[in-house]
Order: sequence, then structure tokens, then C-alpha cells
Amino acid sequence: MSILHFLKRQIVHYSSYFILLLLLSIRILKLLTQKSLCVCEMVEILDIHQPKISKHIARIKSERLVHALRNEQYTYYSLNKEYKHYDLLLTILDEGEYKKDIEKLNSITSFICER
Repeated sequence: MSILHFLKRQIVHYSSYFILLLLLSIRILKLLTQKSLCVCEMVEILDIHQPKISKHIARIKSERLVHALRNEQYTYYSLNKEYKHYDLLLTILDEGEYKKDIEKLNSITSFICER
């Protein structure tokens, strides 16, 4: 295998990985357009393990896209309305097809972490 072929395969692999990371971040941000949520609520809605969501939240928070508000043992995350490109972010999030996540959010009356 040539070095060029190897590098092309690596680029495709990392591009796919990056896209998957980006899609999950967008799903999380889309949920936060509806209401503030803690990680355990996001786990239930998105059906993704807590460590993965926590890593994405940390990455999103480092970009100052969300605020974190500690409430007893839970931290609730919400969109940062002071983010310099907040309007653009809302436009981008409005374009996605995240209806299923929003429907699930609205259908859950009591989250596991609240029971």
C-alpha cells in the first residue's frame, strides 16, 4: 500500500468520524433550543451513553455555545443567547431534521433521573 493510499484512507476515516461527532453535537444543540436539559435527560432522549454526551457537552461548552447551571446534583445546559453568532446558530439548527428527538422530548413526562 502506498503512503498516498494510506493517507487517503485516513482522511476518509477521520472525515466520517468528524461528521458523526458534528451530528451528535447538532442533535444536542437542537434539543437545547427547546429547553434546558441535564445530561441524564439527553441520554434518555438521544439513547446514547452518558460519557459520550458528556464529552460533547464539554466540547460545546468550551466553544461557549451553552451555559451550565448547577442545581443540586444536576447541571442543566441551555443555549448561550450571548454567543456572538447565536442567530446564525439558530438558523442552522432550524434546518436539520431533528423532529424525532423533539417529539421524544415532548412525549416524556418524567425523566429517569427525576423518578
